[in-house]
Order: sequence, then structure tokens, then C-alpha cells
Amino acid sequence: MPPQPAIPAKRTLPQKEAKLFKELLQLYEAKQHKKAIKAADQILKKFPEHGGSWCTLHAS
Repeated sequence: MPPQPAIPAKRTLPQKEAKLFKELLQLYEAKQHKKAIKAADQILKKFPEHGGSWCTLHAS
């Protein structure tokens, strides 16, 4: 299997938002959608094009 390409720097989140995104995923999986939406909104305020947050927000 070929190695995975590195994620471009402009698409990675800073440490604080990356931690918040992990929490967002855990909240979503635990069906705590209102809290997950709040976390997604926090990320999208600073990074409006973050795809993972958009996907989670629209899947709720």
C-alpha cells in the first residue's frame, strides 16, 4: 500500500480547534447533536471552509 499523502498545512486545524473537532465527533457519535452543532459552529467561525465541521453540521 502506498504511503498516504500529508494533509496540506492550510487544511489542518490548530491544536485547540483540532481537539474541539475530536470532541465534536465524539458528541455526534453519542447522539448529542445540539452540543456537536455548537462545537462545529465554534470551529466554523474561525475556519469557515473546514470540511469535517461542515459535514457534521449538515448531517445532524
